[in-house]
Amino acid sequence: MLFANAIHAQVFNDAYNIATASADVCSGNGLLLNKNPANITSINLSQLSLSQVLPYSILALQGNAISTVFKIKRTYFALEYAQLGKENFKYYQLNLVSGINLDHKTSIGTKIIYHQHKQYEIEQKPYFTTEIGLNQILSDKLKYGIQAAFNVNDSRSIDNESYIKIGISYKIDPKINTYCSMKMNEYGLLVGSMAIEYKLHKNISTQAGWNTLESAYSTGIQYQIKRSKIEIGSSYHPILGFSYAVGLCFRYGDQFIQ
Repeated sequence: MLFANAIHAQVFNDAYNIATASADVCSGNGLLLNKNPANITSINLSQLSLSQVLPYSILALQGNAISTVFKIKRTYFALEYAQLGKENFKYYQLNLVSGINLDHKTSIGTKIIYHQHKQYEIEQKPYFTTEIGLNQILSDKLKYGIQAAFNVNDSRSIDNESYIKIGISYKIDPKINTYCSMKMNEYGLLVGSMAIEYKLHKNISTQAGWNTLESAYSTGIQYQIKRSKIEIGSSYHPILGFSYAVGLCFRYGDQFIQ
């Protein structure tokens, strides 16, 4: 089960978040899986996101996710469902995310996550984790985020540990955005990560990321078509190999009133 949990944690951090996995504390792009819940307030339209992932080129671990974002009065909400694997190993995750803007520079958010494992037809006991987050814009170029996760269960494993993560986003110029973050879990393990995003065209951007834990690299490209966006990405783990992901995001309705 530990190996399955390790695969789950790696996939959901590198593949679903594609190249901005190392920037998840400050980035609000795409699905919100494993991202700072305060990022939800950066979304200005209702949206539906779909993604497919192939971890380490292993068909038996293939997964997908669906996410929807909407706003009721001042509060942003997201519902997310993800599943990973089939046959002998399956993992399911259901998220409820909410967030608000405290002012035009500061936002906060919360996330409640339901986890369910199934291995060789034996369902493991489901469990919950919770997260809180804060984002603040310091200037036109600089912003930071803080994300904390809490395990509300007696059990401990690699995919439900408690941790705190701090990230910074700095815009070098209109075309280049950089990200870095530092995460410390309940056992004192520190993990650093960084990413860069480059805007090739007004509708096309590329990303690259790296983290210190597995020395894993990731790259991705995004293409905007009016209110829709296509994301294609891959990540490389030095031992487990390549993972691939594709995501579609559809935005609709009137722009949210801030």
